[in-house]
Amino acid sequence: MIHSAGAALCGVYLLARTYVVFHASPRGLALLAIVGGLTAVLGVLFALFQENLKRAIAYTTMAELGLMVLALGISAYGASIFEAFTHVWPKAILFLAAGAIIREMRTERMAEMGGLWRRMPFTGWILLIGALAVAGVPPFSTFWSKDTILSKALAIGSWPAIVVVLLVTVLGAMAVMRIFALVCLGETARRRRFEPERIRDIGGRMALALVLFAIPSVVGGIRGIRGRADPIAFVTFPGVQLANSHFLGGALIAVASVVGAAAAWLIYGRRVRVVALEPAARLFGEGLYVPRGYALAGERGLRPLGGRAQWADETIIDGAGDLVAESLAWAARPQRWLPDVSTRQLAIAVLAGLLVLALLTIVLAGRAFGATG
Repeated sequence: MIHSAGAALCGVYLLARTYVVFHASPRGLALLAIVGGLTAVLGVLFALFQENLKRAIAYTTMAELGLMVLALGISAYGASIFEAFTHVWPKAILFLAAGAIIREMRTERMAEMGGLWRRMPFTGWILLIGALAVAGVPPFSTFWSKDTILSKALAIGSWPAIVVVLLVTVLGAMAVMRIFALVCLGETARRRRFEPERIRDIGGRMALALVLFAIPSVVGGIRGIRGRADPIAFVTFPGVQLANSHFLGGALIAVASVVGAAAAWLIYGRRVRVVALEPAARLFGEGLYVPRGYALAGERGLRPLGGRAQWADETIIDGAGDLVAESLAWAARPQRWLPDVSTRQLAIAVLAGLLVLALLTIVLAGRAFGATG
């Protein structure tokens, strides 16, 4: 729930709550659209070539968040909130099912999975529902929200937004159905000290939770009769027209999602090796090497800088504080050192101070006299 409907949506919620700031500036809206579109495209590309199960699901969430921000950028305010509502249910299914699968398979690598359709049939069917819902296949939940986003883009004639939404829909359907195919289809990979025969399906409270999430994943996006049972009619913003579905938008989303899901089923369900995609798999599987860049910057940049800052804190700042504290403590105890000073030493010190003051007076007076003369 944290991944699907909690912390992951905080940024979109904040943008929606402060939308008045962006709506007042066309450049602000354009910035939202550009950042959202770029995030959505990168998210589906990372998910499509990711080998870790939970990371692949997380990258699909990144793509969905990008679509929400893109919708805010093209003034599809209600559609953005609608997408936030429809995507959380199937995404909760994917993460919860992934936890159960990882527990049984004892690995997070999808290359070491497979064959769970026969060994965990209940989890497999629920996972399929979640995958179809995230992919946007009609009549599942995100089909309706993606339809409203695309319909808004068609209404305003924004071709970059239209292309991005369709591209993200196709690749996103491929990414999420790839997850299902690698996990549930084919044969279970054999590994040392792992016996696939011991895999057991989930039950009890986890099974109940998956069923409860599956219900809105199927029916949660249906908008009903416009103006009477429209679930996004209450999500409005002053000056922004409510995003409504259009037949062309729905048809394009349906075709894009079905094509992407079918392509992933054919390629990954049969474990077809696409040699031409291997360079892209290495590049996007590593997240364009951004995580490695962060790690390298932290290892060679922030860590040495932190060590120097620690030395400065302990040596200079703490040393100065200790010096001040010791000086004040020493000055507060004059009875301990004043009796130790002899009268002769005190007289010599006073005489020396008077001599210094006399010399300073003569020098300064001479300079003042020369300036006036």
